Amino acid sequence: MRQPLCSVLIALPLQAVAVVVDLPIVPKSALLGGAAQSTSKRGAACEELNLKPHLVISDGEAIKINGSVETQGHYCYDGRFYAINFARLMPSDLPNDGMEMLTKQLRPELVKSFRMPLSSDAFSHLTLPPKDEASAQLLGDADQSDVEVGSASRFLLKDRVPEFVAQLDSLRTFPYDSGTFTQACHKSGINMRHIGRIAEHTRLPHVREMVVVEMLARAGKVILGRGHRRIISKAKDAALGVMRQKAKVTGTKKIDHELKMNMIAYADRLREDTIEHVVDFINLMVGSPN
Repeated sequence: MRQPLCSVLIALPLQAVAVVVDLPIVPKSALLGGAAQSTSKRGAACEELNLKPHLVISDGEAIKINGSVETQGHYCYDGRFYAINFARLMPSDLPNDGMEMLTKQLRPELVKSFRMPLSSDAFSHLTLPPKDEASAQLLGDADQSDVEVGSASRFLLKDRVPEFVAQLDSLRTFPYDSGTFTQACHKSGINMRHIGRIAEHTRLPHVREMVVVEMLARAGKVILGRGHRRIISKAKDAALGVMRQKAKVTGTKKIDHELKMNMIAYADRLREDTIEHVVDFINLMVGSPN
């Protein structure tokens, strides 16, 4: 089964660009649990990832599937199998609310090493509850799946993170920069959102300093990117407003000399705003006398 690149997010200096590949997929190409070849390959892949088969409701009946209910298999006119929608293949981390299960998931390294197979669709009732009591009864394994994934989340925090901290403190694991630290965390199945716990529990000052620097760098990246996107969005809205006003007054969207000069002025203003934002960001990160 092929797993083609359906979409990728490319990070540019001032914005992110989503690139989407046009696949030969049509509604009739979907494999709804039929095609034994597709089902067996999907089952083998999920077994390798330690993901267990579980029940979902389809046309009022409970059927057992491998992986996420959102994952789709297609057999297309080019004679190839395609699998898409892997965003929620890994089980959700123990969520505090319904939306967290869409954004916070366990890492595959943790899932593969856990003592029991886990369901990709655990906690899905938080965002997509059963329609009625009959539907809830059909999902006989849902509660057990929730308990098992919850156990994996607790294992991550109570066992795996302390084990990793012990490796750092004993110098058995010795990351020396952001890249090697991130790789070491991921190899142990630890999401980077949990590195604050590493800084809290480590006994070595240099490890705590490295982790705090990593936390600051990641927070700074978010702040810097958010500011850039806000500046670009504001400039874009202003430019579109000028063009709409011109079209309303003159009845044409043709770019004449006056409009061209206005666009250049907006570009200069965008450059000035960007420089100001970067300076403010540097002051935020390293401190300002004011």
